[in-house]
Amino acid sequence: MSENSMSIKDQIHAAEVNLERLLEWVNRFDNKSLLVLGLNTAMLGALSAFIIPLYVWSYLIGFFAVLTIALLGSSLLFSFSSTYPQTEGPSSLLYFETAAQIGFNEYREAFLKQTDKDYLDDLLNQCHRNSQIFSEKSHRLKCAYLLLILSILPWMMTIHLSRFS
Repeated sequence: MSENSMSIKDQIHAAEVNLERLLEWVNRFDNKSLLVLGLNTAMLGALSAFIIPLYVWSYLIGFFAVLTIALLGSSLLFSFSSTYPQTEGPSSLLYFETAAQIGFNEYREAFLKQTDKDYLDDLLNQCHRNSQIFSEKSHRLKCAYLLLILSILPWMMTIHLSRFS
């Protein structure tokens, strides 16, 4: 073994720290997603409270209302899909779905039989899968933010035009 290579114990520790960091990022990310989800819901609620009946709409109100609903609805879907649990993944003794699907004795036996290398591989697999999930979640949240921002002006116009029609 060369001087610069890590021992298996050091690799395990590094992988555990990395997995912990990734899971913390996902947790913080989910809190941001809930903010966007809440803003979308609040803006749609305010829109429904202030908008005039459909039969009174002008073409201008209709344009802004449909645009607002499309943008907020899309943002809502992206923010919801970014927080929706993604439970598909490789079989892993570290993953709750795998552990829940087998009996305790089978889980204990498999856990106790694993070598340091097996454990490291499982950790790295979980780091990789969680990185994939986090990447997908962050792309969806970016779309939700963008759509939310784009909806602000038509949302304000819809409410303004509804109040003075």
